[in-house]
Amino acid sequence: MHYIEKEEYSHLIEENQIIHKVEENSDTINIYIKNKPRESTCPVCGHSSEKVVATYRRIIQDTPIRNKTVYLHITVNKYECSNDECEKKVFSEELTIAGKNQKRTYQLNFMILAIAASLSAKGAARILNQIGVKISHDAVRDLANSVTFEDDPDVEMIGIDDVAIRKGHSYGTVIYNLKTGEPLCLLSGRTEEDVIEWLKAHQNIKVVARDRASAYASAISKVLPNAIQIADRFHLFQNLTDVLEKKLKGKIPSEVYLDNGKVIDYKKAQSVFKTVKEEEIANLDYDSSDPLDSQGKKVKFIDSNKNKAQKSRKKELRQQSKIKKIIRVKNHYENTEGATINSTANKFHITFYTAKKYILMSEEEIKNLQVKKQSKKKESRDVKNIVYKMFQDNMKPSVIFRYIKSKNIYHGSDSSLRQLIYNFGHKNFPDLFMKEEKVKKHNKVNYEKLTRSTIFNLLLKQNPSSENEILRKQLIQKIPECRKIYEIFDDFHHTIMDGEIVQLDRFLDKYKKELSSFCRGIEKDRAAINQAISSKTSSGIVEGNNTKFKLVKRIVYGRCNLVNLEKKFLLYCRFDSGNYCF
Repeated sequence: MHYIEKEEYSHLIEENQIIHKVEENSDTINIYIKNKPRESTCPVCGHSSEKVVATYRRIIQDTPIRNKTVYLHITVNKYECSNDECEKKVFSEELTIAGKNQKRTYQLNFMILAIAASLSAKGAARILNQIGVKISHDAVRDLANSVTFEDDPDVEMIGIDDVAIRKGHSYGTVIYNLKTGEPLCLLSGRTEEDVIEWLKAHQNIKVVARDRASAYASAISKVLPNAIQIADRFHLFQNLTDVLEKKLKGKIPSEVYLDNGKVIDYKKAQSVFKTVKEEEIANLDYDSSDPLDSQGKKVKFIDSNKNKAQKSRKKELRQQSKIKKIIRVKNHYENTEGATINSTANKFHITFYTAKKYILMSEEEIKNLQVKKQSKKKESRDVKNIVYKMFQDNMKPSVIFRYIKSKNIYHGSDSSLRQLIYNFGHKNFPDLFMKEEKVKKHNKVNYEKLTRSTIFNLLLKQNPSSENEILRKQLIQKIPECRKIYEIFDDFHHTIMDGEIVQLDRFLDKYKKELSSFCRGIEKDRAAINQAISSKTSSGIVEGNNTKFKLVKRIVYGRCNLVNLEKKFLLYCRFDSGNYCF
């Protein structure tokens, strides 16, 4: 057959090929290619041959053009083997654009994998079909599963950290190559035994960057005693933050107010609850009986807690459901052969510690859960009766508040009592509050409120904006607790980041009494922390890739086991790093 080459397409193909026909339809483009005879090598014996004995056609899908599906119709040559002793008499030439029996080109497969790395198989298939690639979600999944990742037994620097497979229930261990930043494997579990087996197969490891977990430290010390362990700086600061939050955060004022960016001494108490002198309430006497109107009939006042009964019912139903679950957990653990606390926790989708708590509960403790707690409804009703009567007598909210506190008939917090009086008065005596509202509106000042958590985070923030830096200086100057928190964290930050191990001894001596548990933990892991101070190597790559792992986990959540999750994560990291070699 005589082929007429279309030279305008010659730049799209190789030297030994010609395009002799192009057909374009509404949704497809068919390109017909003929391979020129050339010297080809037998795949069995390795002898070369130029004798073409037959041809056949392969139809291969290529990357789309203008969202149209592209098919390459390639006429492939068959050669007769020049080696008479070879068992393969006729062989087909190999294509550089696709493997044997493949229906898609290498380039198209890479395109599919690149999209599938960031999406589920169904999501990738939908997008690919929209842009002109004909493929099913099963084919996308099979292509991703066909990719193999070779382990590197000669790796010398690794980073190790735990990741949540299912938060609160199951965890794994992910190991990275610190030189390339690529993940090496995902292990099922984060115990010492889970890590030891993998470390035994990688004896060339010289440097390990890890978090503060004792299981990893112990496993590395046992298998690789000569390896340098480097504690992660991020986790060191996180450990200190947890200690400061537990010991000193509660001493920061619950609320601090700003007036035009300046910290001011301002009480949250509303203006209607000013201090009341004792003589103002000394002669007052109100009982908790129902209030009566001028005709002696019982008053039906507006109660602000309309949904209280409904909420109480929902709470009761939740408690009943919890009791039933406790009984099921105990029965499963006691009556199922070979049941463990861990297996029971996994079956009922609860944490290990919750399962242990349920299993150890006695029958008497379960019965106590069934007993209804005494309702505070009567106490609340009595207080509201008194509040209503006092409002009837034109008493100020501040006087009502002080009177109820003096009688010790309300056992909630001061803020909740203030809120009760304020809401109750607004709903039942709106005219009485009109003057107060006008005064407040006239004298209104736009104060900015800082909560305790906001202040705590601001004190520990690195490189804050100039505005936040000014605010932080004010807080440090006016609030001693803020100054203490800032000094400790700033001192430790300089100790770790300045690269001088001697400063760590000074820090431990200075704070060993105030932060005893934290300092003991530092001493226990001293060698790894010294390396964190002096070495430039860190777990930054590990923490960054863990964020990618969370993204991949969300993509495949509920549709992937551990093996497939690992492969999906490895595939995503390869394409994200630009390393397409598989």
